[in-house]
Amino acid sequence: MMYRSAKKLARRAVAVAKAEACRDMYEELETPEGERRIYRIARIRNKSTEDVNHVKQMKDVNGVMLIDEMKVQERWKEYFEGLLNEENPRDHQNDEIPYLGLTRCVERAEVVKALKRM
Repeated sequence: MMYRSAKKLARRAVAVAKAEACRDMYEELETPEGERRIYRIARIRNKSTEDVNHVKQMKDVNGVMLIDEMKVQERWKEYFEGLLNEENPRDHQNDEIPYLGLTRCVERAEVVKALKRM
């Protein structure tokens, strides 16, 4: 019984302290200085939601560390151009004669059945 009443009093004290702190903060934010603080808080909150997983530095072809954002972007561009434009050897298919006959169309019921199973 004493525990519950103490817990209730503690909750009330916390609620009163929170309300008072909020009231003080709102009064402070009504001033011109507070308006600047609002923008600062908004900027910080926006920055905290941005993706932080992007790389801000990397090494160039010679192993020299690049820190400048434009140089890093240029290096990524070079990397992907080399990666995606490289000609790879092709596996040749068997020398079998390709099937030139008719193939049956896929029926709507088959598609619906397959989608239901997914």
